[in-house]
Amino acid sequence: MSFKERLERGFPVFKQMLSRRTPFIRQAIVSGGAAGNIAVAGIKAGDQLVSVIESADSSAAITDRTAQFVANTDDWIVREDGFINNAGGSSTANDDLLVTWIAWAE
Repeated sequence: MSFKERLERGFPVFKQMLSRRTPFIRQAIVSGGAAGNIAVAGIKAGDQLVSVIESADSSAAITDRTAQFVANTDDWIVREDGFINNAGGSSTANDDLLVTWIAWAE
């Protein structure tokens, strides 16, 4: 019996840990826009949004916009490949956004 098999037998939770996918932290700097869908290359449905930070080009002000993209705990999960959404939030037009998320490996 291999070491891995002994661990799985002796510690059932270890078997669950081995079966989970490995998470990766990803970041992208994207152009802001009107409130609504913001395109983010590489983000996929099911990924978990961590933060959205706005950098205003005109004033160099830094603003945490995460709360606008995460209205409730279910919204931490990205719903659509390639997009995050802040419907009803502030416009980020002419600014850059630093988007951080957890991508789950296939």
